[in-house]
Amino acid sequence: MSEDKPKKPDESFWFEANGEKQDSEKQDSEKQDSEKARRKDSPEKNRVLEAEYRAERALGEATAAQQQALASQQRAVASTSDAFLAQQELSKLERRSESGGKRVSESRRNFLKISAGLVAGAAIASVVQVPLYANLVSSRNEQVRTLNTQLVQADQQISSLQAQVSTLQVRVDTTTGFLTLGVSEQAAVEAIAETIIPSDSTGPGAKEGGVIYFIDRQLASDYGRGANMFTDGPFFLTGQTGPVTVNGQTYSGGSPVVRVGAGTRFQYSLPMREFWRTGIAALETYSNTAYGGNFEGLTASQQMQVLQDLWSNVPSSFSDILPEDFAYEITFMTWAGFLMDPLYGGNQSMVGWQYTGFSGVNQGNAYNEGLTQKQLMVANVATRLQPASLAQFQSPPSSSSAGQSSSSSSSSSSSSSTQSGSQSGSNQSSTGSSGSGSSSTTSGGQ
Repeated sequence: MSEDKPKKPDESFWFEANGEKQDSEKQDSEKQDSEKARRKDSPEKNRVLEAEYRAERALGEATAAQQQALASQQRAVASTSDAFLAQQELSKLERRSESGGKRVSESRRNFLKISAGLVAGAAIASVVQVPLYANLVSSRNEQVRTLNTQLVQADQQISSLQAQVSTLQVRVDTTTGFLTLGVSEQAAVEAIAETIIPSDSTGPGAKEGGVIYFIDRQLASDYGRGANMFTDGPFFLTGQTGPVTVNGQTYSGGSPVVRVGAGTRFQYSLPMREFWRTGIAALETYSNTAYGGNFEGLTASQQMQVLQDLWSNVPSSFSDILPEDFAYEITFMTWAGFLMDPLYGGNQSMVGWQYTGFSGVNQGNAYNEGLTQKQLMVANVATRLQPASLAQFQSPPSSSSAGQSSSSSSSSSSSSSTQSGSQSGSNQSSTGSSGSGSSSTTSGGQ
């Protein structure tokens, strides 16, 4: 056998391997060069990236501005919509025109170019101008909100002041001090008046009319003091059966029967203020005895029954006053306070006249209605006039005349008091000398 000899390496394989090595070294060298170039270009790329970031941020801000400026974008959309409408219109023209198709298409393309330019211009304007307008509008809106807040606060203050004025006006119109009635008397008189003229769904009553103030002022005036009233005895109560002896003289037939309310029926030595004081006390005593409480604390039906008892002279003991006479007095004065001119303290705000349709002193032209008395008299249909008070036609005096009036009024008052005192003395003297035993009434204290 022949001995195997080692083979010589194939030269082609060597060259091929060596070539691959050279290629690898070349690639590594290129990578190194590329890395160096990349490192060299990194600052520039960073600047590019930063510029791109800034551009993206600016784009975001522009997008936000576009969103805030909805009105401008809507106008741009409207322009686009108009462009599409025009495009549709041109399409119709293309279909209708067969001969001039190219010209129409060219016009359509030109129109679309113009429309696109307009839309792009509107979008650019919205990006640039809208933020400015948005800031201006935001500032104006803030001012409007501030002004609205101030206006609401001012309205609240006005409402508060108006409420205070209304409250004060109500107090001025309805609240008046008392001159003679005591606290317990006020409660009783007010309840009596409201029982006679109650407030209900049909209209106002004695409470709204301020009847109690009218009664208080009348009892504190000459009326309550018995001025201009014959008060010498003998006092002979009506309806007494005989024989009756008065001042040593006997009347076998008793006393005459006089109708309620007649002037000769009042046979009392008391002035009206004392008559009311005595009557109120007797009324309260009877209410407690018969119904278990003061008059003002009873139910409405019980209060009505008490007044009916007075009219029927049911109470057997009424402090030497006929219950019927006191019932007539309180009823008369209640209606007087509800229907007389407000000048005298009652009929406040003329509620009594408005309720009954009475016009007061308005004879057709108090509020420039332009009517005469003759026109009102011959008219086929009655005219309901707004009531007017005497107080509306009284002009306030000037300061100088007011001072003179005050001084003259004070002198007159002083003179009147002196004359009243003199008259009282003479009355007492004459009464004492007559020896009749009757008490004469003088104008005096309450």
